[in-house]
This record gives sequence, C-alpha cells and structure tokens, in this order.
Amino acid sequence: MEPEAEIIRAQLFALQDEAYRTFHSALMPTVPPETVIGVRVPALRRLAKQLAGTAQAEVFLQALPHGYYEENNLHAFLIELIRDYDRALAETEAFLPYINNWATCDCFCPKVFAKHKKELLVPIRRWLDSGEVYIKYRDVNKDGKITDLDQVPIGYPKEPEIVYGFGASYGYKNWDISVFFQGLARESFWIDYNNVSPFFNTVDTKVVGNRVGHNALAKFIADSHWSEDNRDAYAVWPRLSPTSIENNSKTSTWFMRDGSFLRLKQLEIGYTIPEKVTNKVGIKNLRFYVTGNNLLCFSKFKLWDPEMAGSGLGYPVQRVYNIGLNLTF
Repeated sequence: MEPEAEIIRAQLFALQDEAYRTFHSALMPTVPPETVIGVRVPALRRLAKQLAGTAQAEVFLQALPHGYYEENNLHAFLIELIRDYDRALAETEAFLPYINNWATCDCFCPKVFAKHKKELLVPIRRWLDSGEVYIKYRDVNKDGKITDLDQVPIGYPKEPEIVYGFGASYGYKNWDISVFFQGLARESFWIDYNNVSPFFNTVDTKVVGNRVGHNALAKFIADSHWSEDNRDAYAVWPRLSPTSIENNSKTSTWFMRDGSFLRLKQLEIGYTIPEKVTNKVGIKNLRFYVTGNNLLCFSKFKLWDPEMAGSGLGYPVQRVYNIGLNLTF
C-alpha cells in the first residue's frame, strides 16, 4: 500500500465509532464485519472534502481494491466532488467493479452527472449489459485483479463425508410398525448456473438443427432476480440473460448450498389378523400392511430435493406408497 493510502486509513481509524460499527455491520450481511471500521457518513464526507483535489487523494483513488468498507465509501465521496464530467465518468467506471454492497451503491452519486444526463445514458446501458457487475468476487491475493489465483477452498466436498442411517421396529398386540431413516452430512453443492438459468439457447448435437430452447423457469428465479424494475442486490438470482454470463457461472459462495439432509426413507405399518379368526377359514397367517418410501426430508435447503444437488430441473426422488398383504396357508 502507498504511504498516502496508509495515512488515509489511519485517519479513518481515528474516526472509528465501535458502537456504530456493530450496528452498521448488522445491516450489511454480505460485508465481512472485520472490513468495517465504523465511521459515520457525515465524518466520511468531511474527510472527503478535506482531501479533494490533493495529491494524497489522487494516490488513494488509484489504490483499488481497498481493504475496508469505509475506504470504498470515501472513494465514492471523492468521485462525487470531481467537477469534470469525463474524469468523474472514468473514475466511476474504474470503481464500479469494487462496489460490493447496497450501502456504498446508495450513497454514491457524482454531482456532475446531473448536468450530463443524456450523455450518461450511453455508459449506463453498457453497464447494464455488462456481465461483470452482478456477482462480485474477492481479491484474495490483493494484486488488484480477479483471476484464478484468487480461488480458495470453500464449503465441504461434493461427495458427503458422512453417510448414515438408522431404524426401529415396534410391535403391540397385532400391530407392528417399522421406520428407517437415511441421511448424509458435511456435503456442499453448487446451484448449476448454466443448467438452471432460463431462456438459454444451447447447442445440442442430438437436436435437429443443433438448437434447443432452455425455457424452464424455476419459481424461485421468477420470484427473486435482479432487473431494472427490481434492483435488489440480494436477489437470489443475478440478471437474466439469453446467454451464459461467464462472470456469474464461476464456482462461488453465492451459489453454494448445504447438501446435508435426513430422509424418512421407509415407513411400514402392519396389522395381523388374530389366529382365532384366520384358523376358521384355513389361513395360518394374514397380515395387511401399508408402506411409504421417501415420505419426509429434513434439510436447510428448501428450493428442491437436496439429493438432486445443483440441478433442480430434473426428476426428484419419488414418493412411493404401497398397500399389500401377506398370506400363508
């Protein structure tokens, strides 16, 4: 980090309010608490006015990515104070990929843009069409670039580390009941972006013309996705597109889900007719029973059956019921 940026960071920590830090961190679930210093917005704006136009501010604006939430907000406030439209636009374009929360986004409004609304529509449309502004990735190695070198282990393996089952049987007079549960734990899966996304057109050599419309729309995507009318940064699904956006299809914590579950695999209830009744008609044993398979599943994941893992558009595990009898002469 440049000495000028270190000085500004020290100034921010000098303005720290621990109580405000705790309160504000709770409002931003996607921002790691350890990256929040706890500086109130009026104090940040005053510091921005003091720094605006200085060589120290110029160095700070080039020091992306920043390590703290307040550094990003200060960066935004410094851009707001730039009076030249072209310069403000260039700084905004450079800063956009690092806006990773609603609070920074909402407080950022360069004043000079108000005088150039028509001109601004061109870059705005480009930003909206970009695949680089939806799912954000952390610069782990702090080299200023998001590359494969920033990949780190996340979650549990795709194959469960623990597979278990247990059951019980009980009889009372002529009634009997047996249950069997099966489950797994310490497993993660990732929602398959390319498989679940609606409206894709993909190449398939098994289809005449090699074109197949992937038009299935899952309800959870229809109910919660980013759009121009619903600018929800925490929507379950990023912006819809007829083609795969490479930025959004990377393996990340955004699509990671807990794959553990406990399933009621089988339940059977039976009733045996008393022998004093069956003997009268020459039957040694007569038992009626009802069985059910895959009746219940307990899981933190609620969108579809967790055993389907990342692809929710296939066939789920079937629930099966049987009624029968055991007859012995």
